[in-house]
Amino acid sequence: MFSIKRISAVMCAGALALSLGACSSKETASSGKKEAGTGYPTKAISVVAPSGAGGGWDLTARSFTKVLSETKLVNQPLTVENKPGGGGAVFMAEYATQQAENNDMLFVNSPPIIINNLKKEGNSPYGYKNTTPLAQLTKDYGAIVVKTDSKFKDLKSVLEEVKKDPAKLTFAGGSAPGSMDHLVSILPAYKYGVDPTKIKYVSYDGGGEAITALLGGNADVIGTDASSVKEFLKAGKVRVLAITSSERLAGDFKDVPTA
Repeated sequence: MFSIKRISAVMCAGALALSLGACSSKETASSGKKEAGTGYPTKAISVVAPSGAGGGWDLTARSFTKVLSETKLVNQPLTVENKPGGGGAVFMAEYATQQAENNDMLFVNSPPIIINNLKKEGNSPYGYKNTTPLAQLTKDYGAIVVKTDSKFKDLKSVLEEVKKDPAKLTFAGGSAPGSMDHLVSILPAYKYGVDPTKIKYVSYDGGGEAITALLGGNADVIGTDASSVKEFLKAGKVRVLAITSSERLAGDFKDVPTA
């Protein structure tokens, strides 16, 4: 895994993967041959979470570095850097333009950011051509969440409200429009017959910031990942209206319907 030049990491509500950036497949193969047997990495590796602390990307990056360090799969130090902005788009641009020759940096983000530039409404010119997925590492599900004292007791009541007036509620998430949290927020409304472009969505720099906005009354509903809200659910601070899994989850989410 670490014999290949310039690595990045990619996560979605379905998967976390390692990615190789700024090389074609042919270049990747030759780079791997050249660097094989060199003992790479030879210095500290930076693992970037393109969000603030507390969200899914941050938790994934820290879990990832913890496992690699404790199992001695990587003997060099691994550090986590938080670089929020644009739901990952800001660091994607930095990664593609300023870190192109950096062999010692990993990048955790969601596949929707990788393909964001393929959409006409995409907010970044960088994406799949600047990264190459290497491995899927984890799996998570999206969650549609409100505060515990919210008047909304189920997903249908939210959908009925936005059907009457799509702009009445403020949805929020820790990713840019077109990325994972945005899709988790608006796809149920789209399936319910609501024009998703009319829904008010506010993007924050990570799931942690989105949860803070919800708890502070600056958002009515958030779309995020299940792992980010687990502790808030256990503490009784939020109500999870639905999980984007095909079957109900166990444990703390056993009473939460699927979407």
